[in-house]
Amino acid sequence: MTFKRDSEFTDLTKAQVEALLECFDFLHNGYLPDTDYQSNDVQIIKLKHKRNGHRLSIWIKPHTYTVFKDGKLVKMMRFNNHSGKYRLMVNSDMSVGVVRLSVSADARFVSG
Repeated sequence: MTFKRDSEFTDLTKAQVEALLECFDFLHNGYLPDTDYQSNDVQIIKLKHKRNGHRLSIWIKPHTYTVFKDGKLVKMMRFNNHSGKYRLMVNSDMSVGVVRLSVSADARFVSG
């Protein structure tokens, strides 16, 4: 994944969106992209802090993501696999917006 201005990522799960939002937060706090790997079931994003040298690895799967700092697990998040699909847009100033594309089939509508 390249963190480019004016780019868009579509058909993402809630876990993927939350992980990418966290990556953008890391970028705003002094981390720089190092490497990126993607296979059918996992995406790994590695970041390195520009001053203190700390390294982060973010492992993103469709319904989970984990964050490792200097090789140690610091966060693991799991999400419901029926939470819909999303689009994440990166603006020219590197701010990020998220739009929900679909609602899951098990969502209930409540009349007002």
